[in-house]
Amino acid sequence: MMLFKLIPFRYNVRSLGRRRLRTMLTIGGISVVVFVCILMLSFSRGIKSSYRNTASTQNAIIVNANAFTDLTLSRVPKGVADNFAASVSGVKEEHGRRLISPEVHLGTNIELTEDSGQFLFGVVRGVRPIAFRVHQQVGITSGREPAHGRKVIVGRLVATKLGIDDDAIAIGSTLYFEGDAWEVVGFFHAPGTAFESEIWCDVDDLIVSTKREEYSAISVVLENPEGFDDVDYFCQSRLNLELQAWKEAIFYGRLAETLDPMIYLVGIMVVMVTGGGILAGMNTMYAAVLGRFQEFGILRLMGFSRLSIITGLCCESMLIAGMGGILGAVIAGIIGGFSLRFPMGAFSLTVELEIMLIGILQALFIGFVGGLLPGIRSVRMSQVDSIRAL
Repeated sequence: MMLFKLIPFRYNVRSLGRRRLRTMLTIGGISVVVFVCILMLSFSRGIKSSYRNTASTQNAIIVNANAFTDLTLSRVPKGVADNFAASVSGVKEEHGRRLISPEVHLGTNIELTEDSGQFLFGVVRGVRPIAFRVHQQVGITSGREPAHGRKVIVGRLVATKLGIDDDAIAIGSTLYFEGDAWEVVGFFHAPGTAFESEIWCDVDDLIVSTKREEYSAISVVLENPEGFDDVDYFCQSRLNLELQAWKEAIFYGRLAETLDPMIYLVGIMVVMVTGGGILAGMNTMYAAVLGRFQEFGILRLMGFSRLSIITGLCCESMLIAGMGGILGAVIAGIIGGFSLRFPMGAFSLTVELEIMLIGILQALFIGFVGGLLPGIRSVRMSQVDSIRAL
């Protein structure tokens, strides 16, 4: 019985050098597969993270019970905010001010010049100055806060959301929406959140411009997790107002779930691309195997078993695929960092180390499967056929 022994690894490496063009083309093809898959995985993770990172573990949000996950459809009467501030305990205070932020959320068409006829869909949030203490992820990077008098500040990704160049909006420029002119007085950032694709303005100005009588939501900072029970009781006891309280982490998690169909589609595309990579790898290895029967015959006569030859071919295939995977991951890491938009926002596409490792493992899987079946095909000939192939 022939004992199992591995073909020396340096032999597999030298074998790749004898077919340099085919090896380089295979490495290039697998790098493209891994590159595409890493970007798709980064897209699916980034788009959901932008919502989850918007939530604060200390915050709760009050919305209309019929709004479901669309804040632009929520209606909370203006008097509720004052009533809430006077009657609910458990809300955090800073310098004698309770951290309660009534806000208006609006999806609207925006023009860069008056009566241009070119409408760009943007997301506007009306706030009071206290909002910057409630949403502590937000920080002014230049300019000042949006004071009363139709002033706005612009998130770092607003230009991406509107589909325009970054330099199209500057401090001192004017945006036109809801029939009014709004002066840009500052920029802000809130890394990894949905805030960055929003335009913020004074909530009372926005209420006047939109001719509405209600807020969209009320965000509050809780002193401790138990404080949520008081907020929830306040909403449950106002049956005529149809209010509902959520912990922000749960509410924005539900918003992220609305993107699941898009995420599933991305997953299907990743599987299809991986399948295409496996077929391409198998085709390459089959072509390589067809011209190596004499080589396999010599290896058999030298005492290497069928399993040894199959293992050697898988090692060669995984070595090629691994180099392609590393190349694709490095390219994705270098190119990553650009911004993408989706219907209700924008986010920065960040290629994380974890996803890069997944891409490399995907390449090794392609190499293993791509080399296994051709390897089995190559060793089906008998010992006599191997001798005749010499």
